[in-house]
Amino acid sequence: MEGPVLNGWSFLFQMDNNDKEVLAYDFDKTISVYQEGDIEKHGADYIGPPIPEIIEEIKERLSEGAEVFIFTARVNPRDCSFEASLDATKAHIAIAHFCLNEIGTLLPITSVKNCRWTRIIDDRADQVVPNQGIHVTELLEATQG
Repeated sequence: MEGPVLNGWSFLFQMDNNDKEVLAYDFDKTISVYQEGDIEKHGADYIGPPIPEIIEEIKERLSEGAEVFIFTARVNPRDCSFEASLDATKAHIAIAHFCLNEIGTLLPITSVKNCRWTRIIDDRADQVVPNQGIHVTELLEATQG
């Protein structure tokens, strides 16, 4: 299948099922309990207890046919040093084991945002209305006050 032409170059695009949800869940404080300093105290492979409501939500989304990714800075080797890279590897392995044990399947784990994601579930996110520059929290506050 041929896509648009830009400066004489033809681009091919992989077509996805537009009805499929592709979700990214943050790990710490969203899927797993995390307290500030846990990694420094316990090590890069430390994983807190699962958050049951989110674990069940993920299982439900998977059963509905959604693709689910784990999105976490923990697997980013930061300065690319040996130690940071080793810590990222330890975290990746620990999160993979967590997924198998708690969710029942292995999920992709990344620190890189993906253009296929239809939604990101994260404790730090501040959602905006698409193309409007309006924060959803501002809309909620305006309707409540």
